[in-house]
Amino acid sequence: MIERRSTLALLAAATGTSILPSIKGQAAETDSSKPAIAIIGTGKVGSTLGKRWADLGYKIIYGSRTPDTNRVKTLTKATGYRASAEINEAAAKKAELLLLAIPWNAAEDVINGMGDLTGKILMDPINGLKVRDGRFEAPPDLETSSGEIIQEWAKGAHVVKAFNTLSRDIMADPTAGGGPITVPLAGESPTAKKRVGSITVDMGLVPMDMGAIYLSRYLEGMARLRIAFRAKKKPAAIEFYLQTR
Repeated sequence: MIERRSTLALLAAATGTSILPSIKGQAAETDSSKPAIAIIGTGKVGSTLGKRWADLGYKIIYGSRTPDTNRVKTLTKATGYRASAEINEAAAKKAELLLLAIPWNAAEDVINGMGDLTGKILMDPINGLKVRDGRFEAPPDLETSSGEIIQEWAKGAHVVKAFNTLSRDIMADPTAGGGPITVPLAGESPTAKKRVGSITVDMGLVPMDMGAIYLSRYLEGMARLRIAFRAKKKPAAIEFYLQTR
């Protein structure tokens, strides 16, 4: 634990940001200095990151087709103080930062239904996946990557491929990996990647700017490798830590 905290302390000194993870449930209210985040989707990834970010002081606005259902109301309450839920379009309008925590086969319809996304930063953790003869592959309609295609659909927005290489237990508690864990980022806007990187550092993870959005296809390949390994080697899991030299 001392070694883990020492690594995080060095990263904090380098970035000027505290990245020691907060204790879950410790944040009594949102931090006004932190941006609101609209999480489009209330499934496993959206709810895990929503709760984690709320613990760190971010105001969370869930986007859902059915925000008034008991399931979404229960999630909103569990997320913490000032979390709310709206229909997707309304949630998207209330935040500059959006997380697209939705299945690949629903992505086009959801994005088209959110209206004008010009200037928004869209964090894309989507991993399109099809299992064929025991192999974990991209679905047939995904010829490049979800990041590239979402950037085409959401013209004027800044898509950043992010968080797709993480397992949900690491999203909830980065210390579960036993050491530093990298979040590779891909996108066309350096400013957007820097802002997503700041959230990543806040979580206790290590962002790495990989380059342009087309590199999303390789990050999605990393995720399929992780998923395939875990499926065959349960409960063992791969967590990525990348270093430059």
